[in-house]
Amino acid sequence: MAFCVCGRAMYRNNGRNHMYYRCSSRNISGAECGQNQAIRADALENTVTDAFLGSVGHLEVVKRRFVPGVDNRAAIEDVTRALAELREDREAGLYSSELGKQEYRESFLRLEARREALLSAPREPDRWEDEPTGETYRERFERLTEVADRNKELRESGVRAIVHAEELPKIPDLVERLLGINAANADETDKVRTVHRGRVALSFPMNLGRIILKRTAATA
Repeated sequence: MAFCVCGRAMYRNNGRNHMYYRCSSRNISGAECGQNQAIRADALENTVTDAFLGSVGHLEVVKRRFVPGVDNRAAIEDVTRALAELREDREAGLYSSELGKQEYRESFLRLEARREALLSAPREPDRWEDEPTGETYRERFERLTEVADRNKELRESGVRAIVHAEELPKIPDLVERLLGINAANADETDKVRTVHRGRVALSFPMNLGRIILKRTAATA
């Protein structure tokens, strides 16, 4: 979830004395991007963690679950096609005997009942459902001690860290769309919150998680 200011991902590499995050330009094109420099891994990871938890550590982790919808149109078409074929067979004389006529009627009634059941079933579109976990981001990060696990959590939460060549100005937290598009024209799900920490601009969705209200017992 760490990116160079040039837009390419940054990866962990061994340095002489420390681990660093470097722009992937050299691996892709064979040359440095020229817009950035490496940053110590522990410094970037600590900066991201502190900025992220300082902003949303009190929010509950909410996971999104895909729920496939119900759409019986394809099944209705299959049953209607089977009814048409059954009629064609009947007209062709394939059910001429008394037993055949009875089998035809039973098959037709069964298919017709199936189609009626499909037609009466409500149609529901695909949707996403939020599943509360009962755990705040701070509590989650206290459990996740490995960098890879924390990285995975940040990526799944839609977090991006843009590493710049120089330290960013200390400006107030602002609401903006990712990649600098005007938030005033954005849908609520597109808005992000951006915080600056040193060379790092950390962005995460405004609709991330939900607040957990801590209730305290009333005193006399």
